Amino acid sequence: MRSTLAVSVALAAATLWPGTASAHQNMTDLTGKATATLGATPFADATYGPGVVSGKAKLEQKDGQLTVQAEVQGLKPGTSHVGHLHFGNCTSLIPGEVVYHLTAVKIGQDGQGHSVTVIPDATRANLTAVQDCDLWVAFHEGPTNTNPPSPAAAVGPVLIKQA
Repeated sequence: MRSTLAVSVALAAATLWPGTASAHQNMTDLTGKATATLGATPFADATYGPGVVSGKAKLEQKDGQLTVQAEVQGLKPGTSHVGHLHFGNCTSLIPGEVVYHLTAVKIGQDGQGHSVTVIPDATRANLTAVQDCDLWVAFHEGPTNTNPPSPAAAVGPVLIKQA
């Protein structure tokens, strides 16, 4: 698993959208499970306060079906935020490279939001074929997909768990 510093650097880089490639860490013994720690973007820090927005996502693949469970905290109560599973690398997610749309996270009055997405045929996001940071989870400002996309509020790289 990557060090906390490496993940922090990747999160910071994601908010700048540089789109540059980098080498992946070797992760060959996979279980079909992965996680993402979601950090606030500069947009979220400016809108909701520094360090207020955070979250996590758990990805699990079984029998070709991918389930993405996400939790996000710190966004305005009563709002919905569209989410995506993006392609990326260890430097950043790749803007516009959406692999799958995720169910919008709905923020309750307690500031906590949850989203569960089941993708029946997840061949593009096969956890046995991807490496750390190949996929990123992002939740954006607003309840619907827009073109261009609304600013991301919480993002993080997917890290594959070793067996």
